[in-house]
Amino acid sequence: MADVENKSTNQSGDPKIPENARAEDIVRVFTTTIIHKPINTVWAFCVENHVVNHPKWDSDIKLEQLDSGPIRVGTIIRRTNTRYGKIVVGTQTVIGLEKYKSITFEIVEGPIKSRGGMIFEVLASANTKLTSFFEAPGDSGMDKHKDLIEQMMVRSGRNIKLMLEEE
Repeated sequence: MADVENKSTNQSGDPKIPENARAEDIVRVFTTTIIHKPINTVWAFCVENHVVNHPKWDSDIKLEQLDSGPIRVGTIIRRTNTRYGKIVVGTQTVIGLEKYKSITFEIVEGPIKSRGGMIFEVLASANTKLTSFFEAPGDSGMDKHKDLIEQMMVRSGRNIKLMLEEE
């Protein structure tokens, strides 16, 4: 599918990693999806209604917002993820949010801390470029799951695209 692209390297504009971390010490996955909908529609679906919609585009995850109100920096979400045949419970906290630009989460599952999120870009003709990203320390053990993580992120991007474009 021409509208879904996978990237495993950092590029200009992508989230910053800790300054003391070397690039080879970070597991990174980036996937890009072009969605034929305006940015405000994609933003509302992916961010404003994240807790309700994330399980729709990724059936392996269930979310519960632990505080009330709209998604904002500091929002904590309990996540139950079925990964590799095991149920993993953790949290994701919004650590960055810039309306119509990006959302970043710190994800904690047991001893593993990672970051993930989405970057939104306006394209011509009311299209949106959605870049999803995931970063984890190289010593977290996530490097051996990088290909699976990338496949799941591509699937999620494809599902978001299909759901939004069917509206």
